[in-house]
Amino acid sequence: MSMKELKTVKKYLVANLKKRFIVPTTALFTSPILIAHNGAKLCFCVNFHKLNAISKYDQYLFLLIDELMDQLNEAKYFTKLNICQEFHRIHMSEESEDLTSL
Repeated sequence: MSMKELKTVKKYLVANLKKRFIVPTTALFTSPILIAHNGAKLCFCVNFHKLNAISKYDQYLFLLIDELMDQLNEAKYFTKLNICQEFHRIHMSEESEDLTSL
């Protein structure tokens, strides 16, 4: 990795450890990290391809937009979420935490 890429990794780790979005681990399994080049900006990414290949997914039916709008028609209150911030607040079971180590 270049010095610029190493600085990107360190910046990501320090910031997210401080926010407790990530925590130190002693997991035996880890996923590789990638540095994506987005124009002049470097982005920290985790490659979860192997984990995704063995994951079991819950299946949910998506409502048709008309059905969804009918349900929302009588609503009085709506919540607006910033998905970028909420992504790091998704809770998972303790036994799954080691699988997401980086």
